[in-house]
Amino acid sequence: MHEVERLERQAWEELSGGDPRAFFGRVLASDAVMLLPDVGLLERDESIDSMATTQPWDVHTLEDMRVLAPSEDVAVVVYRARAIRWDMQHVTHVSSAYVRLDGEWRLLVHQQTAASHPS
Repeated sequence: MHEVERLERQAWEELSGGDPRAFFGRVLASDAVMLLPDVGLLERDESIDSMATTQPWDVHTLEDMRVLAPSEDVAVVVYRARAIRWDMQHVTHVSSAYVRLDGEWRLLVHQQTAASHPS
């Protein structure tokens, strides 16, 4: 398993009852951004605050995950996420772009797009 796939899976575990503030504080690049449905663009600190104060996911599954690595220091993870919170299912198409900085993978851009057909 590619290291960025492991990080992406760990991120969802942290969002499902772990410590998202500590995890994302360590993993997000200093100029990271997130684009989330119904929220829009969040800068790094806004992203961390949002994830640390949001109700954890009750259940989540990550499907069809692929890692694209065009170079040794850049990798993009794409997949579909299904998550349930408050008995509501959310299905999104996700892409996360990572860069290796000083030997460590850092999340630079994370985007979720709501699935129009959540089959």
